[in-house]
Amino acid sequence: MEIAYSGDAFHTYMVISSEEWGENEDEEKMMSNQSAQVLLPFQVQRLNDRKNYCYDISGRMEFRSYIERKQADRSMIKSVIRFIAGLDQAVEEYLLMPDGLLLQPECMYLEMPEENLRAAYIPGRKEDFSKQLKELTAWLLENTYHEDREGVLLAYELYKSVQQENFLPGRLKELLREEKRENVQGELDMETNKTFVEEASDKGQQREEVDADSKEPTSKKLIQGKKAIAWKILSGIAVGAAVVSYVCGWTGKLLQMAGMTVSAEWVTAVFILGAGISVLYRLLSRRTGPKEVNVEKRDPDHHDLFEGGGVYAFTDETGDDIWNTDENKTMLLSRSENQIRLLSLDKKTAPDLVLDRFPCMVGSLQAEDVYVIPVRGISRKHARIEKTEKGIYLMDLNSTNGTRINGEELKKNEKRRLMAEDIIEFAGVRYMFC
Repeated sequence: MEIAYSGDAFHTYMVISSEEWGENEDEEKMMSNQSAQVLLPFQVQRLNDRKNYCYDISGRMEFRSYIERKQADRSMIKSVIRFIAGLDQAVEEYLLMPDGLLLQPECMYLEMPEENLRAAYIPGRKEDFSKQLKELTAWLLENTYHEDREGVLLAYELYKSVQQENFLPGRLKELLREEKRENVQGELDMETNKTFVEEASDKGQQREEVDADSKEPTSKKLIQGKKAIAWKILSGIAVGAAVVSYVCGWTGKLLQMAGMTVSAEWVTAVFILGAGISVLYRLLSRRTGPKEVNVEKRDPDHHDLFEGGGVYAFTDETGDDIWNTDENKTMLLSRSENQIRLLSLDKKTAPDLVLDRFPCMVGSLQAEDVYVIPVRGISRKHARIEKTEKGIYLMDLNSTNGTRINGEELKKNEKRRLMAEDIIEFAGVRYMFC
């Protein structure tokens, strides 16, 4: 297979030719009319009985050069997963053969800024699709930005899925759905934490209002008492004035001036009776009036955030501190209680390590208790790994080229606890603890 490049004033083409593929008119027609988002535009060129396949790469970036310059992050890994799932759909839709796909990174192209990835399909070509896919994902894992731990984990999940014997590209959609669910759950957790703080703030404000309200009854009682006394005094004055007016004859004169025939005695009696009834009513209403009951409503599904030491003392029903992220992180160390995995980030030079014996060592020595890293620069007994109830611990054994965790070099015989997704370097050979 020969690959060349040509172009004109408006387009650039990748030109692929070979005499091994023969005539494939059906696939050529399909490819000439296809519009799949994961395949490069295709056309057939014939020159002097030689057939060339031309792929339009105008405005697109070569995948290999882009990744080796920038490295792949989680967003790019997701684009690759969508790309592989899209290939499966395109092959089925256009009745193509998976082995005709060319999945070499230097022959794949990116459309930016959407990060849409496209590959070439070569009619008549027969190259094991599964093998190509394994090589592509292994290369991608090695070129993932290792400080983007979420990206590394996603790249590893993709790599692990592709290595399965019965792998189907369509299943990668489930991997994207799982990754999306984790993101949504993370956002929900963040929103829940935010709600806890807001509720705590609101509850604090409510308590201040309750304290203020608790002071109101005292002041209300004083005001009501003063009003009662004033009412009694006014009633007494009114009754006294009515009696004095009757005795002095003023009531009778006022009734005559008004032209009323009612006797002064009757008017005075009615006035005194009304004042007495009014005073009696107010006294009874004070004694038998409705009592205000201050009932605090509590939601049984919520904990009081202020009991036990403030907002960040919130605990779940089991009493475990949900804010202790280090302990939660440690629970992710391994899917098996008897094994831990060191994922190689340099697949070409070092294998993955699955540790199931503790304590153990990592080095170049062929021994029963040593997990071998066959790379030059690794000491015979380079580092020691211990497993305790508190977690997994790594200790450098005075190695020649040192041991690093997340870029920080361990001192001689220093023991450091490992956390999920830590990046470990043995003499520059990188592993991820997962």
